[in-house]
Amino acid sequence: AKVVALDPGSDKEWLAIGPDPAVPQRDNLYVTWTSFQTDAKGNTTGSQLMLARSTDGGAKWTSKLLFAPVDDGINSSFIQFSNPVVDASNGRLYIPFLHFSDIDADNVRVLVSKDGGQTFSFLKFNVPGAPDASAFPVVTPGAINDCGGGGFRNVLHQGASLGAGRIPGTFRYVQA
Repeated sequence: AKVVALDPGSDKEWLAIGPDPAVPQRDNLYVTWTSFQTDAKGNTTGSQLMLARSTDGGAKWTSKLLFAPVDDGINSSFIQFSNPVVDASNGRLYIPFLHFSDIDADNVRVLVSKDGGQTFSFLKFNVPGAPDASAFPVVTPGAINDCGGGGFRNVLHQGASLGAGRIPGTFRYVQA
């Protein structure tokens, strides 16, 4: 086993393996994860999408920051749930992830690399009403739940609320 990267804020690491677009007979290894960022007091301030890549079967790895969202009042500074996929026919690397918003609809975004993870661009969805061309809105059904340190999220729930949340009109469901 090899350590891919040391990151005290890492969460939900995923691995993809597939042909290098420039050298199809060689497979590249890609690991993506969310890196949660904290301030000096230990408060979580945002998250970043990270990538590590190996072109020699995992003996050596290089890692880099792919995306660091900034809260713009519509999109938040948090991403999560990256899941890299390599197209076996051409080696193209796709990295979909969820970009949380400050409104009800979060956004699926997809980074695409045609050169084995060296450079990336956003896949364009061009959905009318989306905050930008690379956002695919996803509305989560349910009631607004006060998740404490996890913020506020729409959830499907079972059972009664433990009481009112921190904001009027929100609740605290345990089975959410």
